[in-house]
Amino acid sequence: MKKKISLAVLLLSAAVSMSGCSYKLTKLSSKDEDKFIAYTAAVVARHNQNQKPGLTETLSDSAKKSKSDENSSENKDGALSGSDKSLNGGENNSSGSENSGNSGGSSGNSTVDGESSGSNKSSSGSGSSGSNVEKKSVGEALGYPDLDFKYTGTTVNDAFKSNNYMALKPEKGYKYLVFHYTVTNSGDKDVNLDLLSLKAVYTAKLKDRQVKNDQTILLNDMSTYQATISAGGSADLVLLFQFPENELEDSGDYTLFVTSNGSEYQIV
Repeated sequence: MKKKISLAVLLLSAAVSMSGCSYKLTKLSSKDEDKFIAYTAAVVARHNQNQKPGLTETLSDSAKKSKSDENSSENKDGALSGSDKSLNGGENNSSGSENSGNSGGSSGNSTVDGESSGSNKSSSGSGSSGSNVEKKSVGEALGYPDLDFKYTGTTVNDAFKSNNYMALKPEKGYKYLVFHYTVTNSGDKDVNLDLLSLKAVYTAKLKDRQVKNDQTILLNDMSTYQATISAGGSADLVLLFQFPENELEDSGDYTLFVTSNGSEYQIV
């Protein structure tokens, strides 16, 4: 009887030890892992009814409180400034109409559309980007002179689709103005391209309207791109800007600026 029990225990142990899965987990490359993450994020966002279009501000409670206090302080300063202007206007009645006309023009140039939504909406006026800004190549402006950033044109899109697995849509009444670039490494050594750490801000200008770029989860977004460009290799990059659809033209006179490390340059 004891021999039968021992034999049964032995057979059971052998069966358990041989029942393990013989298949190994598939190991994804860094590039494939990025694609998988971007795809799953897009799928979740597409089926999330609480998802708002465009970029969503994700500040911590302490950061939100700090920002709220800062806005409150700015509003108080604005109110005091307005009071001072009123007093000055009462003292200098004779020049009131002239000052009013000048301040009206200044106010028109500083109007910002969509500022309350927190998005990178367009602003009317000359702003800081003008004809006096130094022109440089993208590689020189971003600190990668050994790479060739070739501007290949712009497109106007109702929505921007990337690699057949994700589509981005602008807010209602807007369209995407997309700048296309091809970055090429003509050298004989690999170059680690890290544009995310630069925190560069791009500004597109069309006539009197300026718009800052949207930071997206696209893998080829030029403002957040991180990859190694192999010797002789290249990559296609994009920059997305939201413009009012009634102001966009398929072949307009666009200008592009970049601000990096405290300096601004014209790159298109």
